Amino acid sequence: MKSILFFIILFFICPYNMYSQNENKIDTIYKQDFKDFSLQLVRDDSGEKQAEFRTLFINKKTGISTKIFVSTYKKDSNWTTSKYLGEGVYYTYNIIKGFHLENKLLVFYSCWGIVTAVSFDLTTMTHKTYYIGFYPHTGAFAYLSHSIEAKEFRDIFYFHIEAGQQYGGKANILGYFDPKTNEMYDYIPRNTLGIKVSDIDKSFETLREDKETSVFIKKLLTRLKLVPENTEIHYLFRFEYQNFTYFFYLKDNMLVEILRFDIEKRQWFADGYRAFPSPTSEKP
Repeated sequence: MKSILFFIILFFICPYNMYSQNENKIDTIYKQDFKDFSLQLVRDDSGEKQAEFRTLFINKKTGISTKIFVSTYKKDSNWTTSKYLGEGVYYTYNIIKGFHLENKLLVFYSCWGIVTAVSFDLTTMTHKTYYIGFYPHTGAFAYLSHSIEAKEFRDIFYFHIEAGQQYGGKANILGYFDPKTNEMYDYIPRNTLGIKVSDIDKSFETLREDKETSVFIKKLLTRLKLVPENTEIHYLFRFEYQNFTYFFYLKDNMLVEILRFDIEKRQWFADGYRAFPSPTSEKP
């Protein structure tokens, strides 16, 4: 009875983006279509000692396939067990989602708690890899429930990655990517989550208009002496995660920063995040 129940659960929790999973030597795991090309993640299981996972850019007009990113996995006892169970280690780099930005294809991956991104230049056909976050995890199927929200502002791509799993920790990763400079930045919490403010009779539900939200954020920041009175503040957009809402705002028409609101405790946190360049796999 337990075995039957296990396979029923396994069937229903398979990720939506798994294109197929069978015993073939070459198998398409992920496929995402764009106007002029498609993005695919293919597992080549034909090697005797290791499997190869290829992220492919496929030109729809010519049919030419170009490798964007390749990862390998040694076919040892862990491989055999994980393949049988259908766990995330079987897919070393599972694609969360891809985005077409100007002349770049930006692809986000998750690999057992490590979140990375690859920018693929559609002109030079070269790629750059970024390490953008890590979250603790335990148990199987940790790669199944990633999601990503994204906003573009002044040609900058802002993103928020969430990851839940059957057991263990969750991811909450904020950052942005500049397609022109090909640089990735992470919003990293400071030593604390910022200055806590709990005596303001305003909640995120009442701040629906952009102008009203901009005025509120400026009043809060000036009250806390985080910005001078003549600072320009413009509310941009928000991301929600569990019981938190993250308000992104533009300061002095240059810097994008974050104000956090705790929906459950009805508290605001200001000055809690700063943007830092993401580490890359490129040699200095």
